[in-house]
Amino acid sequence: MSGLARTLAVTLTGLTGHIVEVEAHCAPGLPAFTLVGLPDAAVRESRERVRAALSTCGVTWGERRLTVNLSPADLPKTGTGFDVSMALAVLAARGELPRRALASLAGTVFIGELGLDASVRPVRGVLPAVHAAARAGVERVVVPAQARAEARLVPGMRILAVSHLGELIAALGGEVPAAVTGLVEGARGRRRHEPAGSADRAPAPDLADVVGQAGARHALEVAAAGGHHILLVGPPGAGKTMLAERLPSILPPLGPADAVTVTSIHSVAGLLDAERGLVTTPPLRSPHHTATRAAVIGGGSGMPRPGDVSLAHRGVLLLDEATAVAVVNASRKPGRRRLSAVHELGHALVQDEYTVDWRTATRDDGLESRLDRFARAVLLPAAELGHLFPESEAREGLHDACVRIGSRFRVDMTTLAIRLVRDLSLTGADSFDTIRQIRTTKSDFIRLNLVNPPEEFAGVTQPLLYQQAVLRLFEGERISAQRAVELLEGTVGFEDLPPYPEGRFDDIWDFVS
Repeated sequence: MSGLARTLAVTLTGLTGHIVEVEAHCAPGLPAFTLVGLPDAAVRESRERVRAALSTCGVTWGERRLTVNLSPADLPKTGTGFDVSMALAVLAARGELPRRALASLAGTVFIGELGLDASVRPVRGVLPAVHAAARAGVERVVVPAQARAEARLVPGMRILAVSHLGELIAALGGEVPAAVTGLVEGARGRRRHEPAGSADRAPAPDLADVVGQAGARHALEVAAAGGHHILLVGPPGAGKTMLAERLPSILPPLGPADAVTVTSIHSVAGLLDAERGLVTTPPLRSPHHTATRAAVIGGGSGMPRPGDVSLAHRGVLLLDEATAVAVVNASRKPGRRRLSAVHELGHALVQDEYTVDWRTATRDDGLESRLDRFARAVLLPAAELGHLFPESEAREGLHDACVRIGSRFRVDMTTLAIRLVRDLSLTGADSFDTIRQIRTTKSDFIRLNLVNPPEEFAGVTQPLLYQQAVLRLFEGERISAQRAVELLEGTVGFEDLPPYPEGRFDDIWDFVS
């Protein structure tokens, strides 16, 4: 006697959930359990978990051939959350559940992993899965008991939380052996004695607790208000990390849409504390400087796991003790130096492996050209450039338009020519050489009323107290003139040093005695 039954499950693609129809067909024949529908390794292993869990619940397989189809068949299925839906579909197809239960099964989404003792265990991504069920018009969702609070974050859904497969069998009208009843009661007892979340967690660091650091506090406030990046530089112990960890405290709370997105990301990563409700505080992520690319960016086979970049969505990503170093030739013109600096920043963002320039000659993957384009896009934003250049060219001509835009964005003419002609096609190819050959003069700044900004990387500056200390050492003959100039890093030359004090000819003997 053949039997057919259907249940519903959810598979995740990133944060997007897709309803999956789980079809089970039971027919006489040699014992077999076939699973089709593009399952990944974790889903294929569900066959053994389902077989063991049903055996625990007193189901004998007999001469039955089982086929389970996950529809749509062209959608990859990932994760371990199909176990409960597959087990119930198999039970119904075998006739172990009353026929009146078939309609209830077909209209309910089941989420959960099965243990060999038929206990229902939590899985990652319950919140986006329940959201997917809500969008599909499904009103009933069965989840593991540990995920009850997370599932109830979606309003308007009927949520049933279970700890053991026997609970579902009994609720659907099936027979549960006495031995299984004991397992069910044991699972319920463990659920009652589980710790109640982490409601007593220590409060997050607050910028209001910081005393002093007026300049750094102001920089954090500007970054928070404008949504800017911020770079904190200083000696160890100056308070850089302490201040950065308090940046989320001055960010506005997440809006409803952002809160759902951020909470879903943490759910997929398995880091959600559902007892605390939706994540409404901007998150803070601080990966260790030795973290791998996958840990920072995310990835993995099957169901990709979010990295720190995704987990910091709408919050703060703190890259503490960053070790990337880029050397920019200060002898080049400011425009070329800016291009080189942003290019090297691109290497840090993609976590490139090479460390010295001579190794770039061995690379043929096109990364250098892509990073050049990245640098041009950062220095010359397409939206702003596409608005300014046509207007300025029509009003002032090609020469003055390029001088004005080059001065505004502080780029060299070669970079501007490549961006205008090759990247954005804002002017014809015949203008490429003309733009490259433009030389900005002081008269251009006067005639066009342009601001001549100060030189970048013009040299180092040092605290006055440090310079005074070095000069006192020199005047006290504790260090040489050469060492004084080295310590002052070029801010003071030999001609600027004070003269040595006049001493007697035999003072050397007092010094060495």
